[in-house]
Amino acid sequence: FNELKNKVSTIQFFLEDEESSKDLEMQKELEKE
Repeated sequence: FNELKNKVSTIQFFLEDEESSKDLEMQKELEKE
């Protein structure tokens, strides 16, 4: 059970990381305008 919880939080962490890098990309794009 604990292992499963760890996997879930790892996935959530990864997804949040993905989201924040996309946000950074978008900010860079906006700054270029």
